Amino acid sequence: MRPFLEALGEEIIVADGATGTLLMAQGLPSDSPPEEWNLSRPEKVRDVHRSYLEAGARILTTNTLNANPLRLSEWKLDVSETNRRAVQIALEAAGDAAWVFGSVGPLGEFIVPLGEVSFEDARAAFREQVLCLVQAGVHGLIFETISDVKEMRALFTVAREVCSLPVIAQMSFGTDGRTVTGSPPEAVSISVSSLRPSVVGANCGAGLDDTVRVIEKFASLTSIPIIAQPNAGIPVLENDRPVFPATPDEMAGTATRLVEAGAAIVGGCCGSTPEHIRAVSATVAGRKPVARTAERGVKLCSRTRWVIAGESRPFVVIGERINPSRRRTLSGELSQGATRLLRQEAVRQVERGAHCLDLNVSVPDADEVTLMETGSKALERVSDVPVFVDSPDPAVIEVGLRSLPGKCVVNSVPCQSKKMEVLLPMAARFGAAIVALAVGEKGVAEDSSARIEMLERILEEAKKHGLGVDDILFDPAAHTLAVGPEQVRETLESLRILRSRGWTSVLGVSNVSHGMPGRSLINASFLAMAMEAGLDAAFLNPFDERIGDTVLASSALVRDDRLGKRFSAAFASAAGEMSTAGGGPSSAARPGREPPVPDDSFRPEEVGPEEVLRQSLLQGEKEDATRAAELLLDKGMNVSQLVENILVPTMRGIGERFEKGELFLPHIVLSAEAAQAVFGVLMSQRKTAPTPRGVVVIATVEGDVHDIGKNLVAMMLRTHGYEVFDLGKSVPADDVVEKAEEVKAQIVALSALLTTTMPRMGETAELLRARKTGAKVLVGGAPVSETFAKRIGAAYSPNAVEAVRRADELVAAKP
Repeated sequence: MRPFLEALGEEIIVADGATGTLLMAQGLPSDSPPEEWNLSRPEKVRDVHRSYLEAGARILTTNTLNANPLRLSEWKLDVSETNRRAVQIALEAAGDAAWVFGSVGPLGEFIVPLGEVSFEDARAAFREQVLCLVQAGVHGLIFETISDVKEMRALFTVAREVCSLPVIAQMSFGTDGRTVTGSPPEAVSISVSSLRPSVVGANCGAGLDDTVRVIEKFASLTSIPIIAQPNAGIPVLENDRPVFPATPDEMAGTATRLVEAGAAIVGGCCGSTPEHIRAVSATVAGRKPVARTAERGVKLCSRTRWVIAGESRPFVVIGERINPSRRRTLSGELSQGATRLLRQEAVRQVERGAHCLDLNVSVPDADEVTLMETGSKALERVSDVPVFVDSPDPAVIEVGLRSLPGKCVVNSVPCQSKKMEVLLPMAARFGAAIVALAVGEKGVAEDSSARIEMLERILEEAKKHGLGVDDILFDPAAHTLAVGPEQVRETLESLRILRSRGWTSVLGVSNVSHGMPGRSLINASFLAMAMEAGLDAAFLNPFDERIGDTVLASSALVRDDRLGKRFSAAFASAAGEMSTAGGGPSSAARPGREPPVPDDSFRPEEVGPEEVLRQSLLQGEKEDATRAAELLLDKGMNVSQLVENILVPTMRGIGERFEKGELFLPHIVLSAEAAQAVFGVLMSQRKTAPTPRGVVVIATVEGDVHDIGKNLVAMMLRTHGYEVFDLGKSVPADDVVEKAEEVKAQIVALSALLTTTMPRMGETAELLRARKTGAKVLVGGAPVSETFAKRIGAAYSPNAVEAVRRADELVAAKP
């Protein structure tokens, strides 16, 4: 066959379908991983590959989805031999008729702060598997069923160190249109595309229609070819076997819609068979990928939010206050390794309208590398907006890019050879954008033409590393008015030139007022002039209300808010005062007044420890939460009052916001960890444990080694006052029942991620009833449904938050 990249884009390519369900149909035991048959039953695996090849698939994926060291250790399988044999089997089946892509799936454990695995440990685990696949001779790599953008980045940094093979990158989305970790398709498309895979897309997850909607959103934001491999519907259980209801004709119809939405490769995932792929192949035969035009502009994202900066987009405010320069309290706290003020600044800036945050931890005579590692982890815990990693030291910037999820920004890359040689490949490696700064070897140029020449040189160097115009925010550098107005005019002229070229611009606006009185007034006036000249984004103080008003007004006058809708909405409450000089909602934005600066000091007594505890739980602040709990206990509140009146209601409110889509999995994890820390304080204050709301035994069923969801449910139940006995993963039914009898459990909670292990739930539920334990059964997991739960006589929960509510109902119900 001709090289994969030559064929890509010229024709619709058909990929294969599910492997595990076909092997199960041929006798694979439900408690055995599909990868084991690479060693013991290679002919069965080879038959699956050949059946897909005969059905029209031109991409065959190796039977190695779970063949990383963390997963294989659960089954005591050798990583090298398992992967090597899988590639050999697939290559034998493919011959010259198909490309063989090495399949790499998730580790099964989250990377910090959502889990316990470090970024470097994740890279090490992935490196071992990827090396095996590459050395065995795959034609490309396919990363699939990934749910965390940070995990995908770990994979990519390894892949590009190991090889230059084509890479397909797929993430998995639920029926809510987000990954398990809360990422919407827009953020995933931006984040994964920034890593420059050969193909980007979605597999597994929810149903056919859900996948179409995901691909439509991908197509509007990326120019990279797209792949879609949906499940054959949502599974149901028939005769103790999972059955995926979508017919071959339904899959073929969906394939047509996927191609029309922008997919260049279509295939199947769980439940799909050679018959499904044959129908898909016949439907798309002879078709070419549709022409697509992705939205222009500099696209940035965190794990859960995304921003596009550019001429036709809303003005982007970058909060500048996480910077210890001239801020003694923040500097002192950072130098001691504390991050409370940093976290507070992050939260408050976003509340005041910042779309992104600048992170600078430059403290004199401190280890800035360590400070950036600490600061970026703290920032990820409390903020969900894109981050500009700000430091003159490339080593410090690299630490931030490793730690923070999404597409971040290197702030900044000056027109200096040594800096460009280090920072540009670093940005490309981690999928980051850059601020191109018009500062050369001799400093800032005086005239606009020289500044533009510097920015042009940075762009040309950036292109050598795969970065383009839409990965760069161009900063022509703002001079202080103190050196003369000519430099200010040259900055404005530079902005006009950038706008004429369609390049996205950014400025540190407050630099213009350095050394001047009335800085707020100068900053706001210059900002209005700069926005009229074409400025797209700026580092600003979100607490300066005059600045906020200027952004609103200028956006209505010269940018995207053409009818002044956002301006009118913001000022509606002050409509009666608009004709008065200095009127409007910004009482601080009057001539001669500097903006109020938030007090760095933390005084819980001013708002009350009850509110401090509630807010700390919401923000996942362990230190503040435990401090507030200790203060409440010192003031005489007993443990039961604190749990029933503050802890449980607050966590319930957090759960409700999760269900409304206002909070996502990272928030839930961090809030639950803070709540557990508070429980630790409460338990230390009394000799006997409080009466639990209920007793729960929880486990992942036998044959299933996935436990992320189970662990989260256990954590949430504990934070709501339940006594939880966690038996771990792949637990036999007998062990579950014995523990339930021993602790007199009221609820047995069972988790399964694999369709092949769902029958174990029914077996465990039946055994609990046969032994007359009296325990009610609660089930959950990606393939599990309400219908399935009813069939086995269990309650169903789709997520950890709902699990608490269902547990409350089960405990309250009469036996």
